[in-house]
Amino acid sequence: MIPLASRNLSAPTQAILDERQALIDAEPTFDAQKNAATRLWKGKSRTEARKLAFQEVRTVLADMCPVKGICPYCEHNEDSDIEHIIPKSFYPEATFVWENYLLACKLCNMTYKWDHCYVLDHLGAVLKIPKGALPPNSDTAFINPRTESPNDLLLLNLKTFQFVIPRNLSISEYNKALTTIEILGLNEREPLIRARESAHSFFYDTLDRLLRILESNSIEELRENLRPNAGRTSPNKPLDDHKAYFRDSFRNAIQSHQHPAVWHAIKLTGRKVDRKWHRLFEGLPEALTW
Repeated sequence: MIPLASRNLSAPTQAILDERQALIDAEPTFDAQKNAATRLWKGKSRTEARKLAFQEVRTVLADMCPVKGICPYCEHNEDSDIEHIIPKSFYPEATFVWENYLLACKLCNMTYKWDHCYVLDHLGAVLKIPKGALPPNSDTAFINPRTESPNDLLLLNLKTFQFVIPRNLSISEYNKALTTIEILGLNEREPLIRARESAHSFFYDTLDRLLRILESNSIEELRENLRPNAGRTSPNKPLDDHKAYFRDSFRNAIQSHQHPAVWHAIKLTGRKVDRKWHRLFEGLPEALTW
């Protein structure tokens, strides 16, 4: 999962969200609030002002994700849907709350997460809330990428390419992490596991090639290390300028690639247990900050 940066909406857009939410909050019962949430969400873009407001919501959410266009949940598919992190069918009071939104792919949103609701009790145990029931609290057993760092609760195993849970977590944190993995099917979806393995190879090949480029002693050697993309160099440009350009280019490629959890695990554990990765980070220690 990808942690999201914090951003604010414009005052007019925030005012529209607040106005919509106030209509829900004014309903006298939980069932009435649920019905109002469903009705108002369906009509969220019915006027031109509300349509523009939700265009801004979508734009700002897209800009908040450090890997543009990628679902923060699976780190793989296109982020297409405005998703309620806390489900509005159980928490109508969060239907038009800006901090409850992110952009997710349709598969995560509509197939895996859908309308599941689990909360943590006072002992940290997980309670499944039946559809239509009022949750006993708002402490949901699901990682919120807008308020929490998933990297603190989930770690990718670079042998199995499945998520494991760090040992130093509390019971509540452990159960939240485990339930998140299960809800999203993060360790069961074979395309995701294969894509993480592919991302691991991409990160290695990219860093390895960059290190060879930066160690080049001539334009000719640099061009050889760039093959089959040697045409991106110019014999009239100084070698150091070429190196600076490719340093920035390769860094951006790594930082914008799918499955950043793989890159996080490589920096955290891969370099310590794998001599190949250790060699690369020894030669390019600044990559640990990418």
